[in-house]
Amino acid sequence: MHAAIIALLILFTSCKEIRFRDSFYENVNDRWSAGVDISQGQNLKLNEFIVRPKSINIPLLKVAFFNNKGARVYDCLFFYAAGDNRPGVLKVVENTNNISCEKLASEKEIAKITNIFNLKVDIVANRLKLFVDEKLYEFILLNMGEFPNKKYEAPIKKTYTPGVLYLSDVTTAGAKKESIKDGQFCYKIDDDCSVSKKNICNQCESGWHEIIDSKCASTFSRKCGADKCGQKGESACIRGSATVGLDTNFYCINDSPFGFCQEGLRVMCVNEVLVCI
Repeated sequence: MHAAIIALLILFTSCKEIRFRDSFYENVNDRWSAGVDISQGQNLKLNEFIVRPKSINIPLLKVAFFNNKGARVYDCLFFYAAGDNRPGVLKVVENTNNISCEKLASEKEIAKITNIFNLKVDIVANRLKLFVDEKLYEFILLNMGEFPNKKYEAPIKKTYTPGVLYLSDVTTAGAKKESIKDGQFCYKIDDDCSVSKKNICNQCESGWHEIIDSKCASTFSRKCGADKCGQKGESACIRGSATVGLDTNFYCINDSPFGFCQEGLRVMCVNEVLVCI
């Protein structure tokens, strides 16, 4: 009996230590394996559960790495802590111009994990660990610490050589051609899910956010500007059909379960858009 209990405990412990790999890991590891430095956000306490501040994208880390041209480039890691109305979201945003991560909170992510309820971050030497609920994502930044001046391109993923400076396969994004003002649509979807305005959200002056303004259940339109959802006179925040469990064809009604507002405000359907009043 005691032996069986011990075996179960060993199995449980070993499962907790299994490194998890999925599309998020693969996308991020391709970049951060060439990492040279990690800067912590002021609100981050290592190896502690992150539960506040709520209702904002918290900048946790800025990761520096080398692209395939030998230039130092950056990513920012953000976390939207779980709250009463939605689970948490972890996302990585490309920081092309090496600016403060706070200024990129509303930018489009290059990798994301949704439906998070517990998150811890730990950094030991050149190892970055993200404890996401029951999963462990571990990234080894091969260029942190001492390394030679010679730089080697390394598109390989399983034959890394210790002591070699590796270059990531990624390149920085090109300059924006023409900026789009806040409040304008940068991507538009019709009721039948057809694209009426192609995606040019990379040209937004200050990021973009999604908005339900059609009966399409598979994708949403996007507007330039910081997400002010849930505020008085602004669009309601989106819960989505997976959370609500209903057909979005019936979403635009007063007090719709598909949207939520700040306390004291009511979800109303105005011109086929959920608005907080």
